[in-house]
Amino acid sequence: MPADVPHPDLRKHGLPNSADRPFGPHVVSTPYDSLSRSERRGCAAKGSQKRFQVSRVHDRYAARLQQIESLRTQIELAVGHIQSFRSKLLFTVRGEFLHSISGNPPIARISAPRGVNVQLYLLLLMEAQSRSQGGQPASSQLPLVAGPRDVSWTNLVVSPAKANLNAAVRISEQGNRARQVRSAFIRLEQEGLVRIESGRRRSTFRASLLHESGMKGTTHPYIIPYPFESALHLPRSFYTQGWIYLLTPSEIRMYMALRHLSQRLPLKHAEEGVYCAGFERVNAYAISRDVYESHLTLSKFGLIQNMDNPLRHRDGKYVRAQEKLAAGKALPAHRFKVCPDTALFDPAFQRVRRGLKSLLP
Repeated sequence: MPADVPHPDLRKHGLPNSADRPFGPHVVSTPYDSLSRSERRGCAAKGSQKRFQVSRVHDRYAARLQQIESLRTQIELAVGHIQSFRSKLLFTVRGEFLHSISGNPPIARISAPRGVNVQLYLLLLMEAQSRSQGGQPASSQLPLVAGPRDVSWTNLVVSPAKANLNAAVRISEQGNRARQVRSAFIRLEQEGLVRIESGRRRSTFRASLLHESGMKGTTHPYIIPYPFESALHLPRSFYTQGWIYLLTPSEIRMYMALRHLSQRLPLKHAEEGVYCAGFERVNAYAISRDVYESHLTLSKFGLIQNMDNPLRHRDGKYVRAQEKLAAGKALPAHRFKVCPDTALFDPAFQRVRRGLKSLLP
């Protein structure tokens, strides 16, 4: 946000305005490394760069709070559609979607910070498993677009799409969201996760799921998992309480990776927690540093627990890390415990809103 533009008034959401914050107005549009020489000179005091970076993070949380407020009605309508599906306690995601020994699993390939690809694919799995029994193939019968009270992929997917009535070709909010969903389907098809069986027009649209491994160039069909299969299980409340809509793609990836690890290593998880580091994190789960750091918000939402470690600060950084590395000492991995499924039983809106507010100054 340019410096001459006032920070949006957040008091109506119960949040502090920029004038109330300890470091004054928060400029978030220009990275520190891009500042001019004179601007850098003004930040020359010790700690100025850190305060600048922290202020950007705070503004990102504040902007996210405003966004989820604007999506509240859309989320309630989408959840209402989900609740009309056949009741099922657990939904299954095979491990190949999250984890690959050869690296770069499908969830990493389709994930985008502001995209709906991950959200759409998890909704596709949920819809298919609600409709069919284990061992059966799955082909979506839902239309791409329908009326607001009818179930369609455009009404199930939640995104901050906006109307553009000033363009040469005017487009409504729903039309913009339909275009985003259509693009997401095409992306999933490119990664070998779905097959679009008929025309991409809304009146003839039909798609079939392919296997979670996302093997490009193949058409290995998706088969509904049997209850006894060893895989990642997500409770129904992950969908019906809105978590799928209010967690970012990075948070979903980190949460599912830790949940997958907890189910692969149940005894270790119960005793001391699990960790996602080294080859397992970088290659098998393809979790970048930005995705990994979403554990900070997941813990604030009450979905995971950061295990106490006297060698770490509260933000997770090591105490005197450079000295330990210089001395040739190994740094222990950061361990986590995934909270019980009851943590997902509460409405996501309230928990996410409260967690984000706790991260603001």
